[in-house]
Amino acid sequence: MSAADLTPLANHLWQSTICAGVAWLLILALRKNPAAARYWIWLAASIKFLVPFPLLISAGSQLGWRTPHTIVPARIPMAISEISQPFAAPAAATMAPAVMATHSNPLTAMLFAIWLCGAAMGIASWVRHARRLRSAVRAATPLDLNLPLPAMSSRERLEPGVIGVFRPVLLLPKGIADRLTPAELESVLAHELCHVARRDNLTAAIHMVVETVFWFHPAAWWIRTRLIHERERACDEEVIRLGREPHVYAESILKICAFCLASPMPCAAGVGGGRLKERIETIIENRFVAGLGLGKRIMLAVAATLAIVVPTVAGLAKAQGLQTNPRFNFEVASVKAAPERDYGTWARPNGMAPEIKGDPSRIDFSDVSLVGVICRAYGALPLGIKAPGWMQEQRYDIHANVPADAPKGHIPEMLQNLLADRFHVKLHWETREESGCTLTVSSGGLKLKQSAPDTARRVSFRSNGHFELRRFTMTELANSLRGQMGQPVIDKTELPGAYDIVFDAAPDSMPAFFNGFGNGQQASEFPTIFEALRRLGLELTRERKVPVKYLVVDSALKVPIEN
Repeated sequence: MSAADLTPLANHLWQSTICAGVAWLLILALRKNPAAARYWIWLAASIKFLVPFPLLISAGSQLGWRTPHTIVPARIPMAISEISQPFAAPAAATMAPAVMATHSNPLTAMLFAIWLCGAAMGIASWVRHARRLRSAVRAATPLDLNLPLPAMSSRERLEPGVIGVFRPVLLLPKGIADRLTPAELESVLAHELCHVARRDNLTAAIHMVVETVFWFHPAAWWIRTRLIHERERACDEEVIRLGREPHVYAESILKICAFCLASPMPCAAGVGGGRLKERIETIIENRFVAGLGLGKRIMLAVAATLAIVVPTVAGLAKAQGLQTNPRFNFEVASVKAAPERDYGTWARPNGMAPEIKGDPSRIDFSDVSLVGVICRAYGALPLGIKAPGWMQEQRYDIHANVPADAPKGHIPEMLQNLLADRFHVKLHWETREESGCTLTVSSGGLKLKQSAPDTARRVSFRSNGHFELRRFTMTELANSLRGQMGQPVIDKTELPGAYDIVFDAAPDSMPAFFNGFGNGQQASEFPTIFEALRRLGLELTRERKVPVKYLVVDSALKVPIEN
């Protein structure tokens, strides 16, 4: 696991924190309204921890599966993207390499171990409390109180509370009826029946899961205290609304707190939770609670709709290939089957990864294969593309003009659109487990220096065994080695920046190519790539299984659509 692997988690925690902040702002607007409304807002903020936005985006993307276009993702507006996903993967991980690596990092492994210990402690705590309550229920004796749920009398000095989620049981401490007047006991029972009607034990259990999984996040604990407070306030308001005398009800709560333990039962909905002093003052003063007006109802409806619809619509846009930014296409594009050409004594070019020349106003590809165009459009290597054989054999001439107003760097996007419009190319990414190599930093440390800012990018693989890669990232080096080794090479160095990488080597996978150099040297006189890289502080290691990312072409037209 690497820093890049933690990026989705960091974004999810950030999004959940934003939702908690928005919930708090809504609560401020509803501070003079019923506590039940505030409770459901806090519960929604809690559930957000369990529902990542990517899940809603994925659900939205399923709505458009019948009309797949290309793998070009829809662009979520920049402002929303930056706010909701401020944590980005390292630059080397955000490129479009043909190989996807799974990095190992001691720090992330340690963080996972710490989280696991915290979650285990949370689970152990809840299990201990649940066993205590279950033991109290087993030892309790039935009571005949003519209630819609079983009532039990317990010898333990626990405050009155509802135990259980799907089959609730009212548990009362033995002797509590002797300390309360009939009116006070009725008020307490009314409070507990409110908990049952609201299914507070179920919602409390949901937040228990949030607390256990996200025990390290302060917002999870903050939301818990707010849920307990608003839950009890909501039941208090309902008891008063049902006609109970405020002073009698307040007196019953104080007597229970004096008789029983001060702390509420963690796994049950009781009567003494929340901010007791504030609750008593509110009950005695019988403060007027205004209902939700039309304006506030609309505000809550809009907030709930945006929380669900925005990521869902983003997923739908992604599936349908919709874009909020302009779709850039070539002004004029000519795509024709390439005629037979006479190359004389030269071999016919392989048609792979055609060169995009320095002229930014147009592209000119001659005798290029469809796989070669896909390489340029998606930043993949030929070895990283799975396509029918004809897509490498059939050749085309492609000439197109770039619009004058097109931003720099949009040629790959325009090539993708050309492939979709003229060839109806449909493709997807797929990860497979294969044998390959991993590239890591040697134990002696890296012996390369980063490229100077003014270094020109250069790629050279000469027939005399000389490799020269100027201004190359480690991921690009791994991709280049894949072509030389004939098998996947995964970058696990986690080194940022670009380097000047120069060495002499004879790859053991291509010995025939290096027999008989122009300078009279033989392949045996050169070190292997393994040894050459080791001298630079890099270690190339063969592995039985590595995850390899391929670009799979599902379908394409052999004869392009005419202009």
